[in-house]
Amino acid sequence: MEKTRPKHAILRYTICDIPFTMRISGFSEREIAKAEGIYGKFGIKRRGASGPAYNLKVVNIPHYKCKTETFFMRCVIRKIVQLQIKHNFLLIHAAGIYYKKRGLIFPAPSSGGKSTISRLSKHKAKIISEDSVIIKKSGPVYLIYGLPLTKPIFKSVSYFKKAVRLSKIYFPVKSGFVTTESLSKTKALMMSLREALHLIPHGFPWRQRYALQKYAFRFLDKLLDRINFAELHFAKNRKFLKKI
Repeated sequence: MEKTRPKHAILRYTICDIPFTMRISGFSEREIAKAEGIYGKFGIKRRGASGPAYNLKVVNIPHYKCKTETFFMRCVIRKIVQLQIKHNFLLIHAAGIYYKKRGLIFPAPSSGGKSTISRLSKHKAKIISEDSVIIKKSGPVYLIYGLPLTKPIFKSVSYFKKAVRLSKIYFPVKSGFVTTESLSKTKALMMSLREALHLIPHGFPWRQRYALQKYAFRFLDKLLDRINFAELHFAKNRKFLKKI
């Protein structure tokens, strides 16, 4: 028999070496354990009680309005977005792969080709993420981490969980042919900024949102000075792998 719903549960987690705490109300221990089982496979792990943590207080949400998994995803994304400035990283709406010992990301809007590129790359590359990637500055280099907060879209895809060095950024464009084209830095900056701001949750206070917008602009401006970028036209086949 399911246990009585607790008044609240305090859970401690680590994502990309960043510890934080979530205080969750309105869900039973069984439901929380189920969500942990899903997200624990993707680098979201409960940690011990010792060490620093960043509190995330969540208001009580009626159970019938939200699935536990969706609730977890929203809480985690919100917290990660809040921690970006403090820890010098950026969460961006992009696919990421590890191909020929290089980390590559593909920022694109919804239905822009991120999942297609991941599916076509799975036999020759390791998939870091199909939807969202963390870019973290580490000394003179930039590292990318996957942040797959949902199950893999394709059952045969498994995620590469280690951090890898970012080598190049490709902006995918669905097309009938395969080629790469150069981009101006201004256009690349605007396209990547759009995908970074896409992941800021609704309901953020305007001061925090403005601070995150300025931070994302400066982070991406410096990133594009150090990392090569290009526009990738691709068709629904693996020929684009020869171009990258």
